Amino acid sequence: MNKGVIVEIKDKYCVVMARGLETKKIIKKEDCSIGQEVYFLPEDVISTISSDWRKYAIAVVLMLAVSVSAYAYQLQNAVYTVVSLDINPSVELSLNRNDVVIALEGLNEDGLAIIDEDMIGQDVEEVLQQLVENSKKDEYLQDDGFVLLSTVEKKNDDDSIDARLQEIIEGNPELYAKVNVVVLEATEEDLDAADDEGISVGLYQLEKLEKEINPTAAANRTQVMSVKEFFYGLQSEDIDALENQEMIKQMNKKNMKDAIELHKEAMKDEINDRKDENGTSDKGNSQNRSEEQIQAERDQEDAVEDRDRIQDETKKDDDKGKPENPGKSNENKDSNDDEDDEVETDD
Repeated sequence: MNKGVIVEIKDKYCVVMARGLETKKIIKKEDCSIGQEVYFLPEDVISTISSDWRKYAIAVVLMLAVSVSAYAYQLQNAVYTVVSLDINPSVELSLNRNDVVIALEGLNEDGLAIIDEDMIGQDVEEVLQQLVENSKKDEYLQDDGFVLLSTVEKKNDDDSIDARLQEIIEGNPELYAKVNVVVLEATEEDLDAADDEGISVGLYQLEKLEKEINPTAAANRTQVMSVKEFFYGLQSEDIDALENQEMIKQMNKKNMKDAIELHKEAMKDEINDRKDENGTSDKGNSQNRSEEQIQAERDQEDAVEDRDRIQDETKKDDDKGKPENPGKSNENKDSNDDEDDEVETDD
């Protein structure tokens, strides 16, 4: 039995290039196509083609080989999906049709700190695991913290990246069970808008969510919010509202509520401890304030302490130049003046 590659198809026969670059006409089989590798028997051969035609056939095969290679390269290096990871580090991953990372970018300084060039060429599951582990190691992520994953499907595909991420999260409970993973879906238009703002598509989606569930806060916002600021600022009813948002593809409402409540209690306890230490009163509703507000209050308290210390030191310096008992000096002076008057009278 002989083997060859089909280089031309006619109504009643096919032209194949066999071993040794010999070209033959063979009886046409069903469902054959150019570039297909086929097996044929001696009785299938109609004739052998001249050497001039063989040159043409060789050229056709080479062209086919180049085209197939270029197509395969394009498939492997075309971006099918974009996944952004936000903790405080923000990282953007570009995936091919097989969910292999073909490009990644740190979108802020913290994001640059947790990525590695070796991540390119690895499956998205391995890269996400490394990014989360690096975030924990560098203390960007603690237990009960939040990991935001946002997806953009750039090409239609049967396998949804959202379903793949759910498999990844559920398949590694040791890594993901102690944190809150929220998966959002975004469009290419969202991705372009986020690029224009210079932020990740995940943070861009959080801005949209804030406008939906807390429009007053969104209207007063003057800077990009962090993942921590968004989630730790949510109230119980806000979390219920999130569950109904179409862009939310995965979240654990109960775990989120527990984590946010624990965080607020920790902030409240810390403020109370500071009040006990410094003797200062806190008139605000501490458990509802953001970490930025708490830090601002700490800075203000430190500034007041510095001011009082400087005033005390200045007062001490001024007191050094004064008599110890000015009242007593004046009494002595008056007594001396009276004695002088008595002497003059005796004379």
